[in-house]
Amino acid sequence: MAESGSAPHRDDRVLRLVTFQLEDRSYAVPLDKVESVQRMVAVSPVPSAPHWMPGVIDLRGTVVPVVDLRQRLGHSQRPPRLDDRLLIVDLAGRVMALVVDEVREVLEITRRELEDSTDLLPSAVSAVVRRDAGDLLLVVDLDQVVPNDFPRTSQSSES
Repeated sequence: MAESGSAPHRDDRVLRLVTFQLEDRSYAVPLDKVESVQRMVAVSPVPSAPHWMPGVIDLRGTVVPVVDLRQRLGHSQRPPRLDDRLLIVDLAGRVMALVVDEVREVLEITRRELEDSTDLLPSAVSAVVRRDAGDLLLVVDLDQVVPNDFPRTSQSSES
């Protein structure tokens, strides 16, 4: 016998999402994975890096890999702009900077507002949230965007 109210789509727990733009599309990642939002800074290229990794940055003494979310999510490629933002995220000890066009807001939703998209969209998008005026917010699965063997950050040994 099934328990009433135990289905995942009936979950009333609150989820906080950081929303951002890539071109004309709205995306989000869980707030608990975001450490900070930074202005674009100079990115140092790394030889033999994947095409979606333009290089690394120095973030308060830590070398942090940069991921171009435009390329990872299938958008047109363009050079970074000064008004781009870096979402600094921590994925189980792997800190990285995600290049986005614009960071919008922190949005609170209930988990029941998430619509599973695993059968409809690429694996990098885990869920969809319907917004006012029919807009869709695509929730990014960061574990799918960045491979498990992606380099870990390294702290400077200089004092």
